[in-house]
Amino acid sequence: MRDLALRRFHVASDSYPLWAAHQAVPSMYNFENKVQFSNQVLGDRSFNPADDSYRSMVLNHFPGNIITFGDWAPTLFACQREGTFEMCSRYQNRLLLSRWTIRSPGDGKPMVIQRHSEQWMDQVD
Repeated sequence: MRDLALRRFHVASDSYPLWAAHQAVPSMYNFENKVQFSNQVLGDRSFNPADDSYRSMVLNHFPGNIITFGDWAPTLFACQREGTFEMCSRYQNRLLLSRWTIRSPGDGKPMVIQRHSEQWMDQVD
């Protein structure tokens, strides 16, 4: 159940019906969520906290919304409409780290958000 909940939260469910079936389960406060963002397309490289566009924060729920909806998106994409977004969610001792590459094809077309990587980890206390 932990893995299913984390997959749902990271939009990584194996199927749409499986993802949709879990929408009735409240998601608020179920996870510890840490996010990082930079306007740099990093691939596998590490984030650079000295970069002016770098942001790191802890969020209660729906951390992916900072790049899609809400108050943060206009701030994050003020300089350029591309970058790297990483989210790490912990539920009990299970962690899921997902990284997305965000690109703008230009000409007023919408941004393209593509999962770059997904890493599962067990945290030992």
